[in-house]
Amino acid sequence: MVNDDGGVSINWSGDEFSWGRGLPSSYTGGLHFSNKWNKDKHNSNNTYQFNQLDVRGITTNKSQTILPDTTFFNNTVQDQVSSRLRHRLTSIYEWQIDSTSSLKITARASTVKSTINNNYLGRSISRDSIIINETARDNNTSDDNNTLNTTFFYRKKFKKNGRSITANTDLNFNNREENGFLFAKNNFFDKTGVLVKTENIDQKKVNKQNINGSNSLVTYTEPLWKNTFLILNYRLTISRNDAERNTLVKSVGNAKYETIVDTLSNHFIFNTIGHTGGINFRYNTKKYNFNIGTGFGSVEYRTKDIRKNAERSISFTNFLPQINLNYTPKQQRRVSFSYNGSTRNPTLQQIQPLIDNTDPLNITIGNPNLGQSFIHTLNFRASDYKVLKSRSISFNVNYTATDNAISNASFVDSLGRRVNQAINVQGNYNLSTTVGYGFDIIPSLNLSFDVGPRKSRFVNRVNGRDNITDNTSLGLYVYSGFWSDKWFNYWMNFSANYNSSKTSIRPDIVTKYWTYNVYSNAQFKLKKIKTYIDVGLEANLYQKTDVFANQRDVYIINSSVRKIISKNDNWEIKASVNDLLNQNLGISRSVNSNFISETTNQTIQRYFLFSLIWNFNKNGNPTNNGF
Repeated sequence: MVNDDGGVSINWSGDEFSWGRGLPSSYTGGLHFSNKWNKDKHNSNNTYQFNQLDVRGITTNKSQTILPDTTFFNNTVQDQVSSRLRHRLTSIYEWQIDSTSSLKITARASTVKSTINNNYLGRSISRDSIIINETARDNNTSDDNNTLNTTFFYRKKFKKNGRSITANTDLNFNNREENGFLFAKNNFFDKTGVLVKTENIDQKKVNKQNINGSNSLVTYTEPLWKNTFLILNYRLTISRNDAERNTLVKSVGNAKYETIVDTLSNHFIFNTIGHTGGINFRYNTKKYNFNIGTGFGSVEYRTKDIRKNAERSISFTNFLPQINLNYTPKQQRRVSFSYNGSTRNPTLQQIQPLIDNTDPLNITIGNPNLGQSFIHTLNFRASDYKVLKSRSISFNVNYTATDNAISNASFVDSLGRRVNQAINVQGNYNLSTTVGYGFDIIPSLNLSFDVGPRKSRFVNRVNGRDNITDNTSLGLYVYSGFWSDKWFNYWMNFSANYNSSKTSIRPDIVTKYWTYNVYSNAQFKLKKIKTYIDVGLEANLYQKTDVFANQRDVYIINSSVRKIISKNDNWEIKASVNDLLNQNLGISRSVNSNFISETTNQTIQRYFLFSLIWNFNKNGNPTNNGF
């Protein structure tokens, strides 16, 4: 991107790789053109990007499902190979119409072709080490996805100071077609481990989806009197989703996939229209900032089953109150409080899901009687900073409670198959607190501490019984850093997190564990010989539990040495190593209601890199910070 001052900024987004999942190979190239004309009243930025991303990787998962009368364990291994070819075009046009008004148009178009080959092996075992079920499936999919997103933003300032109007419209178009095959063999066993049922699946999947929508917002600001403003807004949301999913099997005596499976095929058209109007009063001075307002609206879902020629309409009313208070007695001291109320409406997928048996052991059904939720969110924050002394004190409390929360009901049968359905429950909340203190031990050597207790409750239903899960956790955080222009810099982040979870259906089973994380970096600057050494450490330690008895800790060391080799300091050579101990793994652990899970992803491990680097800027003077 070429900035207004003529400088160049390069931005990289993580979707070029795989966010720590698998071993990626990526090729990217692009073109950019920008121009200004007519005394800079018109400005255009245009970028084209090509990307080819191939990822291969293995993901393993260990989990425990807690039921009222038993528990069982799942072990899965997934081997996935994916390829994605993407072309993306971004164009931005800005027009400064006059000194009071402007128009900005942004268009983003992309076409993506991808293939995914997924081999999956899974096994469920009872607490007595007796096999319950096992599955082996191959899922091969090719996908064509074309999108176009356009935004129009208009702003107008009037002669009266503070009076303005803005209008923003988003237009979104998406056309997607997916073709694939599902091959699966599922074996089910009785309580003694004897095979009682085998299920073989050989199906072709043809899915088409066309989504069009617009989202428009108009905001008007009117100054009422000194430091006081009235803000009015109106939002209109319209969308149409034409989704057709077909599952086909081979005809008798024919090797072609020609017979449609009615129970796994459907064709729906979803239309949504929403209106929201809002009013807000804002008062703003040097020490006080206050605003209060609310929004009212409605949303209507209309579904049409093309094959059954059936239609249905569902509507909800939205109420969105809010209040924000800010008090700043001094420049670096602040106290604030906020309350926001919002509604969460059921999604069409929760009311009428598109049937998908890609995972035959986990099926989702709809709930046509699902109601909307109302979420209360409160926040209190206080902070005080002494810039010259590098001293900081902070306090933060967040509380969220949900009325008629949308949760989940699951039924697991004796063969380990799970059926899920969205339901409404009462009692969900989340409370978190953070207290922090930071200071300088000596000039340039900083130390800070944060303590964060958290408590939450989650309500769901398991095998027909209401279940309350209480989670308690505690986070301890320590940061230290030393910054100097001389020979040495370092920083270090340490965190320790304690988690405890207990369910009402099985109060005798309590899941408790600690996790520890360390991120640290040290830099040695040998300026006389123009050599710089960096050493980084990342350590992730996990307490072993009954479910994760074989979990290993991960230590990652990254290091580099670079030396300036030219008189004008523009050129340097660099040698670096990533993950010196070759231990890098993508590990995530979660406790959710009666389900405990840990996932491990294969990811990039040890490699060496040698670089020849040219440092430059507009003035021809290197920053000497390297890359």
